[in-house]
Amino acid sequence: MGKSLIDRKEVKVSHHFRYVMIENDILKDSTLFQFPLALQKLGLFILELYQSEKKKASDKPLVISV
Repeated sequence: MGKSLIDRKEVKVSHHFRYVMIENDILKDSTLFQFPLALQKLGLFILELYQSEKKKASDKPLVISV
């Protein structure tokens, strides 16, 4: 899920943070993302993957909206 969000350029960059809006139509299993810990792990994975792919990416917090 995290890799597909980055590949489809769903991770938007604002001045002070990054954000992802996950819509219901792209969720295969929407019940999984009802749990805060699953969202936290997804966010950490997205941040790690984003910074490894984008070498000049600065450290910014990530906001996930489901």
